[in-house]
Amino acid sequence: MPTTNIQFRKPVEAEPGSENSVSRSDFIEMVHTMTASIRYPLVLAIDGVWGTGKTHLLKTWEIQLNEESRPYVYFNAWEHDHSEDPFISFMGVVRQALLRYEDDSGKIAAFVEKAVKAVPGIINIGGRLLANVACKQAGIPMDILDGKTFYDAAQRQIESYQESHDSIDTFRKELEGTAESIGNLWVLKRSETDPTQPAPDRPPLLVLVDELDRCRPDFAVKLLERVKHLFNVPGVVFVFVVDMGQLQESTRTLYGQGMNSDGYFRRFFDLVIPLPDLERPQRLKFCAALLGGLGTAEVANAGAHSGVSQLAEFLHWLGFVFNFSLRELNHVGALSDLFLRSNREARESWAFSFFLVALRMKRNDLFVKAKMRTLIPNDISELLPVIDNMNLSSEYGFYDLQGAVAILLNGIYGTDEQFWEKVDGHIKTLQEKHLGRMLLEGVSKRERRVDGRYQSWVVGTMNSLALLVSAQPSRREAVVPG
Repeated sequence: MPTTNIQFRKPVEAEPGSENSVSRSDFIEMVHTMTASIRYPLVLAIDGVWGTGKTHLLKTWEIQLNEESRPYVYFNAWEHDHSEDPFISFMGVVRQALLRYEDDSGKIAAFVEKAVKAVPGIINIGGRLLANVACKQAGIPMDILDGKTFYDAAQRQIESYQESHDSIDTFRKELEGTAESIGNLWVLKRSETDPTQPAPDRPPLLVLVDELDRCRPDFAVKLLERVKHLFNVPGVVFVFVVDMGQLQESTRTLYGQGMNSDGYFRRFFDLVIPLPDLERPQRLKFCAALLGGLGTAEVANAGAHSGVSQLAEFLHWLGFVFNFSLRELNHVGALSDLFLRSNREARESWAFSFFLVALRMKRNDLFVKAKMRTLIPNDISELLPVIDNMNLSSEYGFYDLQGAVAILLNGIYGTDEQFWEKVDGHIKTLQEKHLGRMLLEGVSKRERRVDGRYQSWVVGTMNSLALLVSAQPSRREAVVPG
């Protein structure tokens, strides 16, 4: 089969806030408003599975926070996963972030340094060398650990629960003072900007924690335990953006599979908010930006169907059929583009190529059955559910899906009348509004391709794609388009 050497162009995701960026603006506004004036300690978790755009959401929210100059700290836990003690790394990031809000009085810096100096009395210092290395990695001033007097004091603090308890109290007190001072400074500046408006409420200090679910289990759990214990401070609001399912697996890895992880995490999170799915226009926008950036329409030889909008419609439909997350859609689009560039004959039916990539990635069991000629009508209809009051069958994406499935079934079964009789019989068992029924009805009415060359092309295309695309398991839950 004709192929060509190509260089893979990894798709570049749109920058948060850019024209091609997708965002959950209503959701961001809800969380932004909800946390604008909280005075009590609060720990939120925004729960979303892998690849649903959690980091993108945080980065988009950061734009709004910066526009309003609201005080916050952003901590990417994954970037510090190499650290032996997560709390040291965390405090280094917090210290640097809070010093950005200093004013001429030096009050905030004084609060921050007092809080940081309480850290050695809190952590388990296994030795002076380890503490020095950890603080150096975190950017905490080395002079905190200098001198025999401090070292002796640190050793006594480890041995004495009471002194350690005092360090925790000091830390919380200084952190509360820091959050209050930064909030008051923000109110003052906002009031000076527009004296005609009533003074705004003092905002809390937001601490945004990202990528915790990607960290090694001991790092993730230790950070949670330290943070919840030490940061239960008025005026400080934590927002963890996590995959709760993955985080629960981390705790089971540490404490055993029989552990009640739900009850365990209720100790840490005051409220868990599910990350909402993107609406249809946003997902279409995502697909169009992806394929437009790759230039896939340039190699998709499908006449009027070669426009980016039509490609995006079909990719969006595949996302619905196979329950793809945004990251998975990104992967499907990139691999489809790569396959079309590497196989000239595949360009004659770009929708079939896209469908095969999706099938290989998410339902490799059906991909293998198709190659073995053991596919049955129910295998196709089960991909699509019953959707009341939604006539999705009129969409372009659905029509292209029909065409892709028709190519597959004609290519592996051709004039096998026994198979097509099974298709007709299976159609009658499905509800009228079942999209699987509508799909198979459209396929059965299309012209049959019976020549051997056509069937060889279908099988050859599948074999070629199997060499390029690996089957990948997924934990993604079902998503309905629109």
